[in-house]
Amino acid sequence: MPEPRNRPVSKVLPAVISLIVIIAVVLIVSGIHLSNPYLRKKAVEMLGQKFHASVELKDFHVYLFPGARIEGSGLLLRHDGRTDVPPLISIAHFSAEAGITGLLWKPWKIQQVKLKGLVIQIPPPAERTKQDWSKARNLPILIHEIVSDDAELRLLPKSANKDPHVFAIHRLVMHSVGLDRPASFTAQLTNAVPPGEIDTDGSFGPWSPDDPGQTPLSANYTFAKADLGVFKGISGILSSQGKFGGVLEKIEVEGKTSTPDFTVTIGGHPVALDTTFSATVDGTNGDTLLHPVNLPTKQAG
Repeated sequence: MPEPRNRPVSKVLPAVISLIVIIAVVLIVSGIHLSNPYLRKKAVEMLGQKFHASVELKDFHVYLFPGARIEGSGLLLRHDGRTDVPPLISIAHFSAEAGITGLLWKPWKIQQVKLKGLVIQIPPPAERTKQDWSKARNLPILIHEIVSDDAELRLLPKSANKDPHVFAIHRLVMHSVGLDRPASFTAQLTNAVPPGEIDTDGSFGPWSPDDPGQTPLSANYTFAKADLGVFKGISGILSSQGKFGGVLEKIEVEGKTSTPDFTVTIGGHPVALDTTFSATVDGTNGDTLLHPVNLPTKQAG
């Protein structure tokens, strides 16, 4: 009887490898899905340690096919576990994606992070507790892109009877985000007082964990359709453009404004008001020092 002919290894081996890979993917994905409660618990513990906060997390899911991906919702961080003030950070929905190979070596490379409904609430200076950012050094992560939609920055007032100062950040996009390097960004937001639309682009970082106030930034801005009618006794629609830069606790701002219909309400006539200005802003508490303003005017025609 003739011996059976062996199939060439070059044909059999790829088929076997393909089968093993398919089985491994199914097992890994199924295992990760089943271990989501454990991973959710570990994520809550890690966030609590890094931010010195109590953490609430409604939903959390991890997937490894076709690439590593996490999704979640209902994230709340309460600094030092305080419930007498609003949560420091809340996120309605979030997701992150990464290639498997990008997670094998440090720094871990994340392709994209998406945030929806991010709210940051900053209490007045007297109620803030000093935060230790030194553990931020231990996060070897490089994010290619962060996209945030419908975010809010709320500066809470000293008096509970007053409304917070709210900056509605419609869209923020950052690229090459890492703690050891500057990140480029673009943002569109609504200024609260006077109400108007701001577009800005520039760079932020690298983060200074020992003294966050020394974190550098630099950007250009345009400010459009600002309604001065919110201020008692004047009216007009202001626009402005300029630049700002320095470090967070000392931001130098230079710009020009134009108000073609500036009016003093009582007995005033509209005038075209153009100004140049400079100011120093402490980005850690909002304090602003406005330097002398040049106010050339001309009668509106």
